[in-house]
This record gives sequence, structure tokens and C-alpha cells, in this order.
Amino acid sequence: MNKMVIENLFQRSVKSFYKCIESEENSFLKNELDVPLNSILPTYESINITLPFKNCFEQFRVEVKLKLLNSDGNLIGTYSYFENEEEIAIDDFLVVY
Repeated sequence: MNKMVIENLFQRSVKSFYKCIESEENSFLKNELDVPLNSILPTYESINITLPFKNCFEQFRVEVKLKLLNSDGNLIGTYSYFENEEEIAIDDFLVVY
């Protein structure tokens, strides 16, 4: 995995994070968080590749995990973005502390 691939994964996960928090179905987040949604800074934490045991190089899943920081740099949550080997988003989840 080269630097450009990693940067593209990171950018897709950040874009997905903003789409998640701006979604109408997640409008409740505005009331649950102590910070304005547009002030949350997503930062890179890790990338994990999961290979199934059988035919391990034919299918895989990539997880990009982001740390979510407030304007003071304090950790307020995490966001995980998952995509398949075809770079198609398959899942995500948001955890707020």
C-alpha cells in the first residue's frame, strides 16, 4: 500500500464522516454533542485490512479509523469507515464519548 492509496482512503473516510454527521437521519447528533458539528476535526488513526481465511486475496475489507477531536485537540470520539476491495463503501459507525 503506497502513500497515495493511503491518502485516498483517508480522504474517502473523511468525506464519509461529514456525510454521516450532516445526514438528516443523524440530526440528533447536534443535541447530543457538546461541540458544533462543523468544529470536529477528523484525524487519521489507523487502517486495517481484513482478509477472509478462504480465497484470501480475492476479497478483502479495509477499515479506516479516524479520531475525532474538538477545537482544543481533545478526543471526543471515533469514526470507522469500511470499504471492500472495489473501493465501495460498505459500512461505517460513529462512537461519541
